[in-house]
Amino acid sequence: MSNVKGELSHRFWQQASNSKLAAPEMYALQHQILNTYVLPLLPQGGRLLDVGCADGEFTEVLARDCSEALGIDLSANLIEQARQRSGANLRFEVGDITSAGIDGRYERLASMGLFSCLVRQEDFSRVAKMMVDALQPGGYLVLKDSLMLDGEPERYYCDDHYEAIYREEARYLNEFLGYGLRLVQRFPLARGSQAGQVSVLYVLHAPPTTAITVPSQVQASAESRLKVAILHQLSESWGNVSSLWRALEQDDSIDARVILLPFLHADYNWSRQASQRYLDRLGIPYVVWDELDHESSCFDAVFFTSPYDITRPLPYQFYSLQQRVRFTAYIPYGLEVGGGDENLVHQYGQPVAMHASAVYVRSDGARAMYSRHCPTGDGHVVVSGHPRMDGLADLDSFPIDPELLEQIGSRRAVLWNAHFSFDADQWSTFDLLALDIFNSFAERPDLALLFRPHPLLWQRLVNLGLLDAAGIASLRQELGERGVIIDERPDHRHAFAASCAMMSDTGSFLMEYLVTGKPVLYLVNPHGLGLNEEGEAVVRYYDQAEDAKGVAAFLDGLDGRPEDDMQRRKAVIPEFFAGFDGQAGQRIVAHMKKVLGA
Repeated sequence: MSNVKGELSHRFWQQASNSKLAAPEMYALQHQILNTYVLPLLPQGGRLLDVGCADGEFTEVLARDCSEALGIDLSANLIEQARQRSGANLRFEVGDITSAGIDGRYERLASMGLFSCLVRQEDFSRVAKMMVDALQPGGYLVLKDSLMLDGEPERYYCDDHYEAIYREEARYLNEFLGYGLRLVQRFPLARGSQAGQVSVLYVLHAPPTTAITVPSQVQASAESRLKVAILHQLSESWGNVSSLWRALEQDDSIDARVILLPFLHADYNWSRQASQRYLDRLGIPYVVWDELDHESSCFDAVFFTSPYDITRPLPYQFYSLQQRVRFTAYIPYGLEVGGGDENLVHQYGQPVAMHASAVYVRSDGARAMYSRHCPTGDGHVVVSGHPRMDGLADLDSFPIDPELLEQIGSRRAVLWNAHFSFDADQWSTFDLLALDIFNSFAERPDLALLFRPHPLLWQRLVNLGLLDAAGIASLRQELGERGVIIDERPDHRHAFAASCAMMSDTGSFLMEYLVTGKPVLYLVNPHGLGLNEEGEAVVRYYDQAEDAKGVAAFLDGLDGRPEDDMQRRKAVIPEFFAGFDGQAGQRIVAHMKKVLGA
């Protein structure tokens, strides 16, 4: 056994032929986190350097969408394994990072477990600085190491065969943050054998050289307008805030910004480029979240459009922004109708739903749901009407996409809204009724099935192993050949305006479609979680079915609806939608300004 600190660790890893010292479950979780919460953040193209790449397993993951990727490791055995991996952009070399520099600069750098092996502080500090210096402005550094959390002190471990150091988390992070990097993601993976020892995965970001800053009113003495930001994550959710955006833009006392954030979810393939293209088509000015100096920018108010912090990078999670912003607001991302105790936590127990300065809701009934189910009550809930509904106040004059009208032709279109939660018997009937629904429309050539799947449905099928990407493509082609119209436009108003009726699982559309006055069939999952109080109230005005016979009866009955059928539903709009007049966005701006004293 060597008496020189660090030599045993160096020799162990130089001779290693297996780098997997933890339980397999940790590496499976690492894959999930990298694919869901890390890869969508990383810039497309560019170069990756993975220092301490081992057998290249995670180099291969992080190299996705890179022009080239280089993995280096001390062990010739591990590099030989890594070279068995396919990929034209992958290259692996034997190298000792402690005695060699890093050549060039990279948009992505990674190190999975390296620094626990660099037991000498001088090696750790030198390599950390080397990696920071090799990171391009705007680039990302992905780290994983075993550290000491929960206030436990640094621990050094050494026996006859193995040597490692488990540094305190704060000191470890400060080694990188001290050079100006920003922490944007943090995920504990697994606990170690020592109390407080945890493997943690981090993502750090190097600010671009031209980071955008929003000055405070004090800094901009001649500019006294309120600084307001809308956090935009999903193209499909822009309709939730489009009228709010217009009201903010039209107010000369407000400087409004749209901040484009990722939507990080295992069942959704978020694309920065696709999101940018959508906002560009709408002519909406925006700044991408990682181009903004969030620490120096001073917003007076921020509007959240999703309650789930896990879908956002750390600097844009609720408690982080609450410390820096005077007024936090939440526009509910959906019109909540789902039942089940777990769903109540999802809807009313998230930090932004509980602690925002204001939550703006569609009706007194929606506010009463906060009174019953939100741990902080409804004192912060404002009945303003939901800005999502502003776009439906004049649906009859909405310009439907001509391509959709051409697809429908002379047929009457029936909208089918399918939820994605079929694997856990929650609300979806997709697995129960899809085949029957497809067959029902095949037997009725006068009807067009306008299939609008939940944005998470396709990827959920893939993640469950029911279909792969090729299988999804084949299914979509087959449906098209059968005359089914798959509508995935971000703006659902095209489908609302073009359809003569709707069939829907539990979901926002079940509430929202009421204002059209058109017939609705609520598709019941007999084994599922059902509806909450508001959902139960609205389906009193709808037909219901849980089998093929019920679906067929609804379709066959579309011609024989009572004369007052549409008016009966339109008459109860005020019960579910306060001030359904297209002005909810303006009311929200007026309330915000009053609270801020503007």
